Amino acid sequence: MKAVPLLIGAILILGAGLAYAHPHSQHIQRRTPWNSVHQAHYQHYKGQAWPCPGSRPGALQPCIIRWCFQNEESRVRLGQTVMAGIAHWKPAVEASWMRFAPAANTPTNLCTDPGVSLSAVRILHERTIVGGRSTLGYMPFSEDFLKKHHPDGIHLLEFNTLPPQVKAIKAFTPPPGQAPHEGALYFEVGTVLEVLHSTPVQGWVVGITVAGRRGIFPIDHVESTGLSLQYDAYVMAHELGHVAGLDHEHQRTDARAHFHFDCSQIHGYAEVKAAIDEKQKDLGYRNGDTIERVCEDSEMAKRYEDEIPEFAIAAWMPMDRSDVNGPQPKSVKTDFDSIMIYNSYNQNDYKRLAGKNYAFPQGAILTQIDPSAPSGRKEILGGGMKIDPATQGYDLSGVKVSEGDIARIAQLYPRDGVPGRAVAFKPEWQRAQQ
Repeated sequence: MKAVPLLIGAILILGAGLAYAHPHSQHIQRRTPWNSVHQAHYQHYKGQAWPCPGSRPGALQPCIIRWCFQNEESRVRLGQTVMAGIAHWKPAVEASWMRFAPAANTPTNLCTDPGVSLSAVRILHERTIVGGRSTLGYMPFSEDFLKKHHPDGIHLLEFNTLPPQVKAIKAFTPPPGQAPHEGALYFEVGTVLEVLHSTPVQGWVVGITVAGRRGIFPIDHVESTGLSLQYDAYVMAHELGHVAGLDHEHQRTDARAHFHFDCSQIHGYAEVKAAIDEKQKDLGYRNGDTIERVCEDSEMAKRYEDEIPEFAIAAWMPMDRSDVNGPQPKSVKTDFDSIMIYNSYNQNDYKRLAGKNYAFPQGAILTQIDPSAPSGRKEILGGGMKIDPATQGYDLSGVKVSEGDIARIAQLYPRDGVPGRAVAFKPEWQRAQQ
């Protein structure tokens, strides 16, 4: 669930007919100081918040985030998930001028359909990733600029709906006369396998059996037995938050005061440690590097992530102030309920989703610092997640955006003032920003 920076070189418009002053935005105003979107009054001029065409004082217009499917496969695989993800943002839509709408006036809403702008968010089913990744917010470039420099569009949301738990439905043996796939383990019919991540080899995924044996197996030979739409909708809502302009709550610049980060639980940690111990310069090693420094220094961590992509640490680490280019949505108090926060297990979700009784904080990557808790740490379950006491797996029945998420969207896309000038009309937010 990672926002992808720009590298230079909702089927329906939800809530479009709502009254001008929605009561929920007043409720949020009374509940402040909740949050501060960094330099909110500049956002509609410098990017990140999507524009509100035709707006002027006293006559606001919706700020529409238009999206389309990159191809027919993406439409078929992700159509229901996109709808469910957009629906999670309905409370924020009702409190703001943010809207999601199809980019094409066609039943298919494909990016290749007539009239689709290159600024539209292109939604792509990408089987070589886990969950989703997306560009962050709106990038204000003209259609002519995009045609010249980004003819395939500039706003992207990639997503993989592969469920976290699968079951082998036929024996895994090499075809006659064919050597075993390199690194593969072969399993009997009915073996339960938990997906760790997908691999660039199309059609294959890396998994682990309940007995702890890792291997590579073909997607075509498995069937879903785990959570599907609920979990996918939760992840999609997170990615749509990035698209709308929100960054990770756990990456706020003061995160180290609120979060405990166990770097050793990140996938690829062992490989990075080995590269450092063996001083493998082709994997990013430089004199003086230590695994401890990698876990603290974001620039050093990114260097190893470039060489060992499985070590996806950048999306977990606090942003240095020098990394904050423009806006950084930031709550006055840390919003542990935000749908934009990683839960404690995230990359290790297969442990929770499989319903295993893992004793917290075993396997947890990110935890809340809480001196009142027995271990001094508390499990993070953002976006309305809960733990089912019977199975110790995730209960996703109450997934929702937090009040802080709603407030951040309402501040970026205000209903009661010139777009981008929310602080001038919400004194509580203005005090929170100072």
